[in-house]
Amino acid sequence: VSLLDVVGGYTALADGGVYHGARSYYKVLSSNDELLLARHATERRVLDPENATIMTMMLRQVVQNGTGSAVTLKRKVDVAGKTGTTSKSCDKWFVGYTPELLAGVWYGFEYPESLADVKGNPALCVFDDLMNQAVELREIKEQHFPTDENVIAVRYCKDSGKRMAEACYYDPRGDRSEVGYFKRGTEPVEPCDCHICVRYSSQ
Repeated sequence: VSLLDVVGGYTALADGGVYHGARSYYKVLSSNDELLLARHATERRVLDPENATIMTMMLRQVVQNGTGSAVTLKRKVDVAGKTGTTSKSCDKWFVGYTPELLAGVWYGFEYPESLADVKGNPALCVFDDLMNQAVELREIKEQHFPTDENVIAVRYCKDSGKRMAEACYYDPRGDRSEVGYFKRGTEPVEPCDCHICVRYSSQ
């Protein structure tokens, strides 16, 4: 799969479930502004808006707290994305997007060689540098992902997948809650039955 194919796939997540066919050019004009070539966009809905929103929120966590946390652009605008490393560490990837911009970076050799000695993910650094410059040129100060009105955030117990119950807060490991995004009507409603409070003697 080429980088162009991968980035094309991410257009469906970045644009609320609408896939946009990848184009290497939009149009070619002559010196007299006559249209010589045109490549029209192909668009089709492949996901409903709710699922696209949920995926965006999940990929935003990759940048906020996961393998993409080195992205500095997140301090200015929302960023969602995914890192990737192929088997034997011969390729390193990052594809990410903001509410307006989408970019993908592949790092590797034309004839595969291991990148095991390369620290971090250079694709992530290239993406961050490129997108920071793009945001600055477009004079974007702050920008957040829109959320579909049919998607709601719910705090749940990550051990049971159910709603937080009082007993969840007494887990000796600490906070066992997570915030998940759900289509309205599919969110967990039953309280957690994994955690149970019991009386015990410390003596």
